[in-house]
Amino acid sequence: MSEKKTNLKKVDFLMEMVDLQEYGTMISTAIINNRYEDLSWQPVLTKLLQSNKYKTFIDIGGGNGYFTVIAAKHCERVDVYEVSPLYYGQILYNIRFLFNVHAYYEFIGNEDTIPKTGEDTIRMITDVMEIPYNIKVRPLKKALNKEYPTPILVKIDIEGGELKALEGATPEQLQDTNIHWFIDVHGRYNISNEDVLEFFKGRDYELHPHGVFIK
Repeated sequence: MSEKKTNLKKVDFLMEMVDLQEYGTMISTAIINNRYEDLSWQPVLTKLLQSNKYKTFIDIGGGNGYFTVIAAKHCERVDVYEVSPLYYGQILYNIRFLFNVHAYYEFIGNEDTIPKTGEDTIRMITDVMEIPYNIKVRPLKKALNKEYPTPILVKIDIEGGELKALEGATPEQLQDTNIHWFIDVHGRYNISNEDVLEFFKGRDYELHPHGVFIK
């Protein structure tokens, strides 16, 4: 019981960071379950978005659209990508009045990516893990449109697919200091901070619990 209460207190802390009068209410299954129980890097990303520094936000692994909705109030353009039909439906509802947000039911990866079901999509698409399913794949380099206003903040939180996604960007994009990155690092998927930083050699960064910020 005490652990449950602790999680709810952490969730309250995250929700207090946003003014619901400003952002509105959202359909949510993500905020009130264990996804945000650690609150490791989510408050940091929230503050970055609220800084009004970024013109474009690209939300890869949008979940229910929590960060997408916040970014829409502070950025000129927001793109959100989600592979779960359940979460994508929630995103569409949550952004229905936000006309600077573009939502895509697409899988971000590299040129050779074959989308397969994982923990987030099991039973939403098929009952068998690791079975390929029919969804459009967009290499990361094509999600980073050179016409987008800068600076750009890219968030990647795709349950262990982060390295494959980064492989889909060009070296020039990864070294472009007008593009900042906030990448969730999943230890349970055998991804380390060092694995992520290998793509961004020479760039400044901050380490956060379960997350890396490339600036």
